[in-house]
Order: sequence, then C-alpha cells, then structure tokens
Amino acid sequence: MNYNELSQLPNSIGNLLELRFILLASNRLNSLPHPFHKLTSLVYLNVSFNCFSTLPEWIGDLSDLIELRLQNNQLITLPKSLGRLIKLKEIYAMNNKITHLPSSLGECESLQKLMLENNQLETLPNEITNLRNLSELDLRTNHLKSLPDNIGNLKALRRLDLRDNQLTSLPESILLLKNLEKLDLRLNKNLEIPSWLQEIEDRGCIVYY
Repeated sequence: MNYNELSQLPNSIGNLLELRFILLASNRLNSLPHPFHKLTSLVYLNVSFNCFSTLPEWIGDLSDLIELRLQNNQLITLPKSLGRLIKLKEIYAMNNKITHLPSSLGECESLQKLMLENNQLETLPNEITNLRNLSELDLRTNHLKSLPDNIGNLKALRRLDLRDNQLTSLPESILLLKNLEKLDLRLNKNLEIPSWLQEIEDRGCIVYY
C-alpha cells in the first residue's frame, strides 16, 4: 500500500490476523486505527514518509515485530512500549524531530540496528547501553553534547556514527568496544580528541576525525 496517498486505514485491517508484512510508506497517514494492535503476527512495519507526530503506545502489542521503519515523519519521541518488543532487531527513525528517547528502549534485548540520523537529540538515556546485541548505532546530525559514560557496555557494536553533533569529549569506555570497525567523529567542532583513540585505530578500527 505504498504511494497511495492514504490518509487513514479502515478498522477492518485488524481482522487480518495472519498478516506479517505491512508497507505503508509514502502516504499521508498520521495515525493507525486501534484494531491494528491485534496484528500480533506482524514482523515488518513500514510507515516511513508519512505525517506521524506520535505513535500509539499499543504498538508494544505487536509482539513478533522484527523491523520497524519510521523514517521521514514528524516524530518527537518513540513510544515507551517499544521496550516490550523483545524480538525487535531494527529501528529506522531517521529524519524526524526526535528530542528524547524512552529509557525503556534499553529493554529491546534483540535490537541490532538503531538508526537515528537527523533528529534533535541532545542526550541519550543511560539504559541504551543495555543493548548488548546492538551492532550499528547511527546518531549523526543531532545535537548531542555528551554520551553515556558506560557506552562501552555495547559489546557487539561495530559501527558508531557521531558525525555532526556538539560533542566536546568522549567517554573512555569506548575503549571497551572491541568489535568496533568504524567510528565517525567528523563535524564535532569543539571535540577534544583523546590520545587513547590511537589504541582503537591500532586494533583496526577506522576513525574519521
């Protein structure tokens, strides 16, 4: 149902109980009907390029969801109930207006990709460092002034993009990211580059300054 200029969905969509994939990108949607929450077989939901400013808390009822695409909307935050989606592996929420993330995001124990490019984040909840399976974290073009001190807990992290933020320092726990392959620090004009970054490069990680 991509590219159909839909502005609303019928309540009857909640009757499609075996539905596993829904593609609703590039429409004019700003809400989902409540019966949608019954689609608990859903593994893929794409509502990108729409007009959402919020998402309903009942999205946490979509217990089989693996991939959630929210990019290019008007979202200010993500629902707290995302923390109930323990099978969720990928969140794409680029190009929104997200100013803060719920601490419950740290409960998405299967999450591997968290894509938050071009939002309005100034801080991250400490709980985000509980995402032990996270391999890719894209935070470029936000307003981040600092990172959680224990970001080194993200043991599976391979790619960390911090380009175009307002960072002035980096937590030394980044040294604990033994699997890190790419670290992008460009366009943080007031960032003091620590000498210990050389150790990360010596391990084979590509660091962009």
